[in-house]
Amino acid sequence: MFKFLATLFFSFFAITTSANVTYEWETGPDFNSCKEVFFLGFSTNYNQIPPEALFKADRAAVNVWLTEVFDNEYRHFIMGNHRRRWLTAKKEGRPIGMLLLDFENYPKEVYLAQMSVHPDHQRQKIGTTLIATVLKDFPEIEKLVTITRKANSVATEFWHAIGFVDSPFMHPKYNPDIYTGYEFYNQR
Repeated sequence: MFKFLATLFFSFFAITTSANVTYEWETGPDFNSCKEVFFLGFSTNYNQIPPEALFKADRAAVNVWLTEVFDNEYRHFIMGNHRRRWLTAKKEGRPIGMLLLDFENYPKEVYLAQMSVHPDHQRQKIGTTLIATVLKDFPEIEKLVTITRKANSVATEFWHAIGFVDSPFMHPKYNPDIYTGYEFYNQR
């Protein structure tokens, strides 16, 4: 817990001292730029994992899947799903990170549906600050939940490093044999 609180402190410090990165809630995010961030962030990580561990036939199938996932999430967001929120990290006005949230069970629980940071900006606290921004802007949230593929050790390390713990949470549209859940209780 202390590690997460220290990370949050330094993340908020970065928000207030860095004029180069802004965190913006968006109603019409830039499709092409956010898709690039999503695709590159995930594919860079997934390139370290054999396609069969991702339950895909080959790298081309992984790429098609990532494209379909982003297109579907973006389409649902733009079509007016009011329970969804989109947070973008921008440097010099250009997206470098994105977080899509589902507020269906707000404020009791908020689902972190998709998060990605451009590979050139990973390990610079962008992901941590995206999460910190959610908690700062919505302090009434009781719990954050998310899932990731079991084969995705980079994501697992990230969630654990910022204070999330393993959870029985599973999004109903995902297979618990392939995915694992994480949760974080907001200590308001």
